[in-house]
Amino acid sequence: MSDASPQQHHDLIPLADRIRYMQTFRFGAALTLLACWLTLPAVQAIEPALLGGITGAYLIVSLAGEAAWRALGRRSLPLFGAMLIVDGFYLGWLAYVVGTGPSPVRALIVLHVIAVALLASFRTGLKIAMWHSLLAIIAFHAQEAGVLGSRPVAIDGVEFRLLVMDIAVVWAVAIATSTYAAVNERELRRRRYDLEALARLAFRLETTTAPLAVADGLLEAVVDDFDFERAAVIVANSDGLSLLAYHGLDPMTVVGDIPHPDSTLGRAATSSESLRITRPHPERDEFLTELFPRSRNLLIAPMHADGHTISFLVIEHGMRRGSRIERRVVATVERFASQAALALNNAWLLEQVRRLAGSDALTGLPNRRHFEESLERGTRSVCLFAGIWALRA
Repeated sequence: MSDASPQQHHDLIPLADRIRYMQTFRFGAALTLLACWLTLPAVQAIEPALLGGITGAYLIVSLAGEAAWRALGRRSLPLFGAMLIVDGFYLGWLAYVVGTGPSPVRALIVLHVIAVALLASFRTGLKIAMWHSLLAIIAFHAQEAGVLGSRPVAIDGVEFRLLVMDIAVVWAVAIATSTYAAVNERELRRRRYDLEALARLAFRLETTTAPLAVADGLLEAVVDDFDFERAAVIVANSDGLSLLAYHGLDPMTVVGDIPHPDSTLGRAATSSESLRITRPHPERDEFLTELFPRSRNLLIAPMHADGHTISFLVIEHGMRRGSRIERRVVATVERFASQAALALNNAWLLEQVRRLAGSDALTGLPNRRHFEESLERGTRSVCLFAGIWALRA
């Protein structure tokens, strides 16, 4: 009954926690059997030595499996699935000795299916439901044939109908629990993927010092992770708007005036919140209209640094007109933009420091350091040209 899902998602739900919770379930099953022995005549008819021996062996195997897991570590993942098979045998035996009909053992089987679907994976939960169903059917037909008991059971009798109802309940619970577990598991995957993408962007920006490289890295991360059709980083300063980097757009030089407060970029800068529009206004958003011709479903995320908006990340998610991008994607894009805004601002500051270090503070003319650096670059170029000329000669 082992599944690949637990191994793939061990960082979401640690295997140690799953094993601990399943151990709690197993000891709870043993206590439930003790309560049944005190209250149910069908269980009281079983010899105490047999009942205690099987239950004790079950708990010993469970503890041995946990000890083996601690000794082997992650390589012991199949032990988790093997113990689920042992659980099925033990619960199937309890269901056989208690008989058909409502009982705490039936509730334990249902609870076991729920626990496996939530702690392991929804696929494993469905497999366990199949395992319990097979064991119940095998036990029923073994009783009918007299292998497990002397009392024959008619297939068209009441006990068979009760068995079918028990199996139907198990499958209904398994399907419902697995469906909701799959939704939660998918959401956990998405959140983990978003965090990994943000970490990759942060690692890339750590070694980037040029503004253009920062903008290109931001667009590459956004486009690769969310498959956007077109995207751009727009710089906003006192001189107006300019295009710093782009993806999926025609190479062009687009320059715009300072955005009007009523424009989309102006409202995004004022509110400091991302805006989603179906298409830009042809008059108020002339810059966006020219930059994104025939656009639809634009997301504008302002990029802030030092308390003001320094640029905008504009993307087109290309869904059908009027559709809305997921809030999860918007939140992740905002994190990307926030991370890149700091790196972009630092890159501009570094450029400014380098420019000031190479010029005279009073006259603004290049100083000796700038002259020496230029001379060194020129010398390297001459040497390289001379080497190439010598090789050709």
